[in-house]
Amino acid sequence: MVHNFILVLLILTYLPIAGASATFGEPVDKKNLLDITAVVNSSKKFIGKNISVKGKVKKICLKKGCWLNLNAGDQFVRVTFKDYGIFVPSSFLDKIVAIKGILNLREESVARQRHLLEDEGRPRSEIDKIKEPKKIYSLVASGIEII
Repeated sequence: MVHNFILVLLILTYLPIAGASATFGEPVDKKNLLDITAVVNSSKKFIGKNISVKGKVKKICLKKGCWLNLNAGDQFVRVTFKDYGIFVPSSFLDKIVAIKGILNLREESVARQRHLLEDEGRPRSEIDKIKEPKKIYSLVASGIEII
């Protein structure tokens, strides 16, 4: 009898978690999502603007979940989170997500590139190949969810 009670208690405890939404930060307006590849291809009209996009997560920070990359055709968009206020689980990898944030085009330093490769768990030989800064698209997100 006690074992049955404990089993029911465990099921009731974890049931809300199983059905919980994978939303972090501010709500994302999913009715007007822009495709991230289309945004990059027409980036001049979106730079500096708060937009809602959808895309597939191709890389993620394995240490804390403090950044991720969205696939954008032959490019990527690095997503970081406003005020370092959101951390996403590694289960977001290869998922389609909706993100609300501000798009930028910026230069990423050698040190930053190397740091991010370390966060991914890449081998030292690959990290040491980074020798020059590069321009990247970035999105400072205030909200994200799996769709």
